[in-house]
Amino acid sequence: MIRPEMTAVVPAHAAEAHVARALQSLLDQHLSPGAMEIIVVDDGSPDRTAEIARATLQRSPYAWQIVANAQARGAAGARNQGLNLARGEWLQFLDADDELVPGKLRAQLAQARVAPDKTAVIYSEFRREPGRAVHFPAVAAAVDPLTSLLAGDGFIQIGAQLVRRQAALAIGGFDPAFKHIEDVDFLQRLLMTGHRLEALALGAPGLIFHQGAQTVARPTTPAFHDEVSRSLATAETMWRRNGLTALQAEVLVQGYAMCIRKAPSEDLGKRLDALGPTRGKLGWLARLLGHYDAARVLSRLRPTFAPSAAASRAGS
Repeated sequence: MIRPEMTAVVPAHAAEAHVARALQSLLDQHLSPGAMEIIVVDDGSPDRTAEIARATLQRSPYAWQIVANAQARGAAGARNQGLNLARGEWLQFLDADDELVPGKLRAQLAQARVAPDKTAVIYSEFRREPGRAVHFPAVAAAVDPLTSLLAGDGFIQIGAQLVRRQAALAIGGFDPAFKHIEDVDFLQRLLMTGHRLEALALGAPGLIFHQGAQTVARPTTPAFHDEVSRSLATAETMWRRNGLTALQAEVLVQGYAMCIRKAPSEDLGKRLDALGPTRGKLGWLARLLGHYDAARVLSRLRPTFAPSAAASRAGS
């Protein structure tokens, strides 16, 4: 049997209200029939998700299958099921509440055919709904892509990406230990193992990312900030081996400070202290103390840090 060029993996949990729209957006890509296969992973849905998906795919020109889990495995587990079943060289992970814009996959596949072997991901612009804000993170063009990814504006929604299957398999797919930021951890591990990201400017969003509807099974515990701190700690270990830069320290401070405000811990406090005085730490101190005198306080404690630069950052 001839392998398709790509596989679309759609994890779906309690997605009866949205899954038809997501699948129709795949059908509307108008690729040649043998170019794509579609795998829907019904992740323990208590509703008609699988039934509606099956009805929508009856008119598909592409090969398709539906995998049903008796119990939810979560976003990482469901995506890994699709990854392990996929036959295509490239993968489109599409959450069941999101939708692709026509032409997105055709453009990405054209770039994928000429991409070097080290390219693991080709991503497009994406639009958040509600709000209609368009995002096109500059991670691929950054001198330090990992630092850019972990900065506040570096998030690349999973549906905007086209992922090389062999690269995903090489890092073991998505880590089921991550229940909230498994997509960020996935990209982080790709970058840490020498893979590259490429950006594809379509001139318009390739994905519409619907916030609010939750169609992959996730817990609702405070574990989110624990996962963020673990992700940052992994990056910090690698960065310190190569010599921590000022920009990397700023990213770590901002991330650790966010986590310690939500879930204080001695370990995070030690990590912040070990990073020394940074402009980001001054801003965090100012917000934590509720006034802008942190620059003066810290400059007394650490006279080597320039108060003027600190004050300008703390007041921002």
